[in-house]
Amino acid sequence: NPSWYVFKPGTPVQSSSASGSPPCGAVVVDKSNSLLPQLSANPSCPSRFQHVQRLPNHAADLTVAYLYYRDTEYLERHVKHWITLPRDLLKRISILVVDDGSPMDHSARAVLEKMRACDVRAAVVRVGEDIRWNIGGARNLAFALAPTELVLLVDADQLVTQSLLEWSLRHSKYALARCDIFLDFPRKFPNGRQHRVHPATMLTSRSSYWRVGGCDEDFVGNYGFTDVHFAARLRQTPDCQRISSERPIMKHVANFTDAMALEPAPPLIHLERVHSSHDIAANKAILRQKFQGQLPWSTDYLRFSWEWVFGADGLAQC
Repeated sequence: NPSWYVFKPGTPVQSSSASGSPPCGAVVVDKSNSLLPQLSANPSCPSRFQHVQRLPNHAADLTVAYLYYRDTEYLERHVKHWITLPRDLLKRISILVVDDGSPMDHSARAVLEKMRACDVRAAVVRVGEDIRWNIGGARNLAFALAPTELVLLVDADQLVTQSLLEWSLRHSKYALARCDIFLDFPRKFPNGRQHRVHPATMLTSRSSYWRVGGCDEDFVGNYGFTDVHFAARLRQTPDCQRISSERPIMKHVANFTDAMALEPAPPLIHLERVHSSHDIAANKAILRQKFQGQLPWSTDYLRFSWEWVFGADGLAQC
């Protein structure tokens, strides 16, 4: 169903405050229908949510979901780019910005309110807490709230060109026909110099993302290995495949009588930023323990509160 799922937060609770375990995830994945898994309220923490409300999709075909944290300059560049896109293309797209707990003076909402991007259907959901390295949680929130079945997930420092949006829409039948996830998107710098493929950008369906199991939020709080663990989950999910967007191959499409020649994806534009080194030791140890069976792969998601702060009706705001 292409409707927009909105989980109304109640009071966050701890799964076991005495043991010091992390906050209880709001939802679990119901895989009783393996082809179309759904999110359900987590029975371990019933006070987290009051009810589920669906918002209208407004006939979009693709959600472009951006993960955002204090990136005001980048978001301004995105907005300036969005308003140059053809109106017919904008009608097929919803933009979802997940603001991962930015301070109010660097919030995504402030940027969109200031720039007033008419004809652009953009919404902002803000995580209530400023959680260190909440990468997996923010990705899970994007796929929980996306108004369309087809989702293109990108980081805030990656600019999505018109060509890549059109490519994503052309490949929608393939992405929606089976449990395949397009990864390994090519990218280049603004000066045209090639960059390595992006490890996290993906094009897939909401149901495929949750069938794989989403991102493991046990890695939240420290840096690294969220992508590695997601790829491992993908490899272990029956009938789900990783497709290289940089060098896709000819595939037979389930439910179609013909084969479809997949085109290489146009590159993202990597907006340059200074990257500092990060300590990966904690998450490296967690990954090793999960692979060795010493820690379970998490099954609860969205261990934080959030609220809609801009465009919650899914319409352009001017």
